Amino acid sequence: THFTSSSNLWFGQPRAGKTVTVTGTKGKSTTSSLIAHLLRYAGFRVALGGNIGISLFDLPESEADFWVIEVSSYQASDFDGHPDVAVLTNLYPEHLDWHGTVERYFQDKLKLFASLRDTGTAVLNAADPETRARLWDTQARKIPFLDPEGFYLADGWVCERGKKWILASELGLRGQHNKINLCAALAAVRALGVDPHRALGGVASFKALPHRLELVG
Repeated sequence: THFTSSSNLWFGQPRAGKTVTVTGTKGKSTTSSLIAHLLRYAGFRVALGGNIGISLFDLPESEADFWVIEVSSYQASDFDGHPDVAVLTNLYPEHLDWHGTVERYFQDKLKLFASLRDTGTAVLNAADPETRARLWDTQARKIPFLDPEGFYLADGWVCERGKKWILASELGLRGQHNKINLCAALAAVRALGVDPHRALGGVASFKALPHRLELVG
């Protein structure tokens, strides 16, 4: 008997378009949604699914230019797909009741990066110590964020390699962590081979996901 998952079955089917998986302890859903929103603004056909609440088998059957897939630690634990780009937002201890130990939780998360295509790119948080310790030197192709060689925050701006791109306040989400999510999303757009300049106009129109620092009274 062989047990597998819907994620592995979906990735096992040939399809046109590039796939980007997004994982991390915090920020997965917002970053995935930002990537999809920015690519749509740039004029591409984009399908968004996975742990964000949309089963991969409920995605449109028509082909997309890009498939943005949020992956939880549970889904990553036996993942054997081959994405074109894999994004890691950060690593903190979490879900230890299921994974058993912090070490096993981190190892399960990082299986996404061992499965990248030969030409695939890892998008990594340069400011996250666990990411740097566990993944930085093992990835042949990577695009960092929160790093001078990638997208980072400085003086209220989102910058890349010393150039100011957009005021971070254009993203109307509360919290510094969401500005970091924007850096990750722009890095992912670049990793997918799209000029992020084409997507910048979509930053201001992105809406926060429900229940994320939502004003309720």
